[in-house]
Amino acid sequence: DTTSHDFSWEIFSFGEHSSSALYDVAIINHNNIWAVGEVFINDSSGGTDPLLYNVVHWDGDSWTLQRAETFFRNSKIVLPLKGIVAFSEYDIWLIGSLPIHGDGNSWTLFDLRTTLDPSIALYHAWGTSSNDIYFAGSSGSMAHFNGRHWEKIESGTDSDIQDIWGVTDGDKKIVACAVTNIYGGGDRKILLYVNGKEQDIFWPSGIQINSLWFYHLYRIFTAGSGIFVNNETGNWRQWPKAPLLYTEKIRGQEINDIFAVGHFGKVSHYNGYTWKIFSEVNADLFYSVSYKYDRVVAVGEKSGKAVILVNK
Repeated sequence: DTTSHDFSWEIFSFGEHSSSALYDVAIINHNNIWAVGEVFINDSSGGTDPLLYNVVHWDGDSWTLQRAETFFRNSKIVLPLKGIVAFSEYDIWLIGSLPIHGDGNSWTLFDLRTTLDPSIALYHAWGTSSNDIYFAGSSGSMAHFNGRHWEKIESGTDSDIQDIWGVTDGDKKIVACAVTNIYGGGDRKILLYVNGKEQDIFWPSGIQINSLWFYHLYRIFTAGSGIFVNNETGNWRQWPKAPLLYTEKIRGQEINDIFAVGHFGKVSHYNGYTWKIFSEVNADLFYSVSYKYDRVVAVGEKSGKAVILVNK
């Protein structure tokens, strides 16, 4: 069965100074949406440097810029943020090289460079709850938190992990990571863990993987230089009907209801049979998209300002 391509859009922009951008977004419900990145606003108190806002929050009526402050080695800081996972209104993880947990008002940073690895750098996360959450980032950095203890995961790669996604399928917990160095060199592959044990997965060499999404092991959709999908025999094929655009993120609700976003501000939807590119959307680049409860929210940048795209 196919789903509808009938979407209309509204776009919001933020930032007054320097180069602002939003890199990730999480939907808790229609009236509670969080986007993260770096938005620069001129200092109204007379300072010469712009103020960094790293969170934009939707409360059902309007978007509000916020500064999620946390303590790092006895100093209060505001980090540029690259990732977010929200399990509830009061259970939110922000990722800005190091993980930050909070309730929407107060935030606690975990200095894993002191406790796990001095070079760890994390930018993406996926989990079933705050008692079972995985983090991934640059140079193969990976970590797991069980609610009480942190564990470093040896990924076996020095390349950057661009995305992480997972599902629970019966008695299996499947977690996968997209590995690619954006500027070339190193590994280009998928790291796959089933119930915590690394599994081998075949991947055509030379294909850049920026993002992945799936609902079970034998139907993994990847985005980057083309959109690919695997099958039960472990073979991969490029999606022949997919639009030829360089994609940064792919997310879906079902196999016949998938969004991909990326360069040139392109937003495209797969309805189970065809892809549609929404040419009326005007932006330079979308870094991420979240699709939940039939709400689509994409974040990125345009002309030096951060942008949020929402379906009406």
